[in-house]
Amino acid sequence: MRFVELLAFICVQTFLACALSSSLGLCGDLYQKRMEKKLAFESSRFISESFRETSCGRGFDSFVEWQKTCKAMWKLDYISWTRADSFMLVENSDKGDLFYAKWIGPYGDGEVYSRVRKSYEK
Repeated sequence: MRFVELLAFICVQTFLACALSSSLGLCGDLYQKRMEKKLAFESSRFISESFRETSCGRGFDSFVEWQKTCKAMWKLDYISWTRADSFMLVENSDKGDLFYAKWIGPYGDGEVYSRVRKSYEK
């Protein structure tokens, strides 16, 4: 009778160990996906917010500095900025020049528009 109890105990322990192992594997996968989403959000937020801040004269000294820093910091494949009136009709130009930025990187793609009160095209 003790041998049968021992075999049952071993089977139950094996089943629990397998269940725990697969649960930990799923937790690891979820953690990895969470980190990827977090980095995507943080990169998009930093790039767009810093572009807007630069257009207001805060943050970076120029869009060129913003471009170089973001490219290095987030390992972007592509990042660029230009005046929006070079490719589209811009209304209310008396409020300032409208600038456009686009980026492509490992954490996602994005684009942002911002008005510039004075020229930061250094």
